[in-house]
Amino acid sequence: MKEKNTFSRLREKEKRKEKFICGFEIVLYIFAVIYQHISLPVVHDDIVRSKSEFRNFFEIVKYYWNYNGRITTDSLAEILNHHRNIWIVVDCLAYVALVVLLVKIFKRFSPAFLGLAELLTLVFPFRYWESAGYVSTTTNYLYSTVCFLGVIFFIKELQSGRKKVLKYLLAMLCIAYIAFSNQFIIGAILFLLYVIMYQLWVNKKSVKQIFSYVGLEIWSVFLFGVMWFSPGYQARMNGTEEMLYWLPQYQYWSFLKKIIEGYTTTVANVVFKDNSLLLILCVAIMILGLYTGKKMIVKVIATVPSICMFLLRIKGYEKFIVYYKYAGSKPDIKVNLASVKSLVALSFPMIIFIAVVISLYLLMEDIWMRCFAICMLVIGAVSREMMGFTATIYASDFRTFTLFFFCIILAILCVGEEMFRKGEYRAVMAIEMVSLICWLMQS
Repeated sequence: MKEKNTFSRLREKEKRKEKFICGFEIVLYIFAVIYQHISLPVVHDDIVRSKSEFRNFFEIVKYYWNYNGRITTDSLAEILNHHRNIWIVVDCLAYVALVVLLVKIFKRFSPAFLGLAELLTLVFPFRYWESAGYVSTTTNYLYSTVCFLGVIFFIKELQSGRKKVLKYLLAMLCIAYIAFSNQFIIGAILFLLYVIMYQLWVNKKSVKQIFSYVGLEIWSVFLFGVMWFSPGYQARMNGTEEMLYWLPQYQYWSFLKKIIEGYTTTVANVVFKDNSLLLILCVAIMILGLYTGKKMIVKVIATVPSICMFLLRIKGYEKFIVYYKYAGSKPDIKVNLASVKSLVALSFPMIIFIAVVISLYLLMEDIWMRCFAICMLVIGAVSREMMGFTATIYASDFRTFTLFFFCIILAILCVGEEMFRKGEYRAVMAIEMVSLICWLMQS
């Protein structure tokens, strides 16, 4: 009895210590986020919106319904541009919400996992928010990311019996916000489809048992249809002014050309330019393979992504990308099958992606976590690939990589969670160190 009481006291002391460390980490994280928001200039679309003179909220919604169909994200941007101090507070809270949701999705409440989640969100390039103006970009991409993570969290929580109605309504609300952003609503639709297929095939549930997920899928498709057939979105799709202004040659692109450009512009940035998060994922998989891989072939496959990134780094990432005049500062890859450099630039990203997916499949024992990690990478890749079918593929700047990068973050945390499950705490610390180095190098 005495030994039991001693163990309980030690456990309570350990819990208090963990709570203190977590609190200290959150405070440091908040300071880092606030520091990033100091003295941000009013630029690009924010300048126009800060001078607008709408009389009420309904007038704003009506305008964007007829202008581009984005009645949630752009309407909020319009409001917050007139209250910039409030936006700073909301934006900092959005960053905190990112970390809270990432931790809650995995239900891993520990200083190490919290620290990893915080570092990964900080590694995401903050400069991306400047592209259309800080307020306009964050309302369309950062807040949509928060809602996308909210959808994942509430859908996972629907499996428990507590407060199901509230969770369902909150999931619907998150979907309603991102429904007017193409990349994110497509991501939500694909994720819900994955959940439905997983429940039917892996958990062997009937359609009646998963009707709540089907209902959310119908809700997502319905709202996507509302946005799609809005006057503003139809005018933007069928009009030629935007295309002729940003990318006149787009009218001559074939279907295959659009697919190729979606791929080349995506890997040019994710693999060869802003590749910190992909590098962390590759290193995390290598560490997981070396620590837990039972067969030599598995260990070898797990090291392939890191070796590929290392070889590209030795040669020089900048040697594989090109900057076309019509693309501005956005990188691309030249498709030339007669050039070794071009073939390497086109093939290495495929090798990395395939090796990452195979490694996740072989190394992760938990079926849900394995499928979830792979699903996130597929959703992220599709969300950016679809940009090849819009004339603003370059004009939209780097902000269109937001969902892909946060999907990579989710995949990294899946690897971290697998390490925790197997008791490989030093491996998690190693990933944290790599993340910290990447953040410091780009700060």
